[in-house]
Amino acid sequence: MGCGTFSSSSAFRAASRAAAPETPGSIHEGGELGYALSHAYGAALDNPDFVVACVIGDGEAETGPLATSWHGNKSLNPATAGAVLPILQLNGYKIANPTVLARIPRDHLEKLCVGYGYKPHFVEGDVPMLMHQQMAATLDTVLSEIAGIQKATRSGNPVVCRQWPMIISRSPKGWTGPKIVDGLKVEGTWRSHQVPFGDMDVALVTYRSVSPDGSKFHSLRSSIWKIIDGRWRMAFHQGTPIPH
Repeated sequence: MGCGTFSSSSAFRAASRAAAPETPGSIHEGGELGYALSHAYGAALDNPDFVVACVIGDGEAETGPLATSWHGNKSLNPATAGAVLPILQLNGYKIANPTVLARIPRDHLEKLCVGYGYKPHFVEGDVPMLMHQQMAATLDTVLSEIAGIQKATRSGNPVVCRQWPMIISRSPKGWTGPKIVDGLKVEGTWRSHQVPFGDMDVALVTYRSVSPDGSKFHSLRSSIWKIIDGRWRMAFHQGTPIPH
């Protein structure tokens, strides 16, 4: 959803979930969940030439703000606003539990989305090249449908009870990542929620740094190192200031 910097992390340390040395292995932070779709509709309302693709994980889809945001299509006037293309990505798990929308029957999910005012298109599978082709063909279809709704409305022939297209993509969690780590199944399970390393030439280093006199500056630091051209080289680094 977003990113930012902080002059001090003391207020956030107890709740830090991702981009912080306290949680090794994380590189990015999604922020508080639930607002992706409402932000997408805000962008479309202000930009009539935009088609805003909004990818929604099935964990985020269970939040209250996101559940309400599906109704943003009711405020979208094709004559004056852009369009939003929701892409619901179902992989079956959130942080450590199964997800609801990935577990209900396919026809129930389709009817739910139709009731929200969308025309769902499914892209499902676990073979990368076939999924790429499916997604490319589906994008051609939904963009054509969006253009048709806008063209009809802007030419004075609005579509009655229009249903905006959306995509429901279903693939295994951790897809194309390591299948097994330390003897435990990762792909297709909740264990792939974070970022496992499949290569043994990658190392994560976390440590605390202090100023030479021990009083001016303290921070928690995290670095990812990778063997490149036969030498260990830093690929990523981050630091979080902390009270000394």
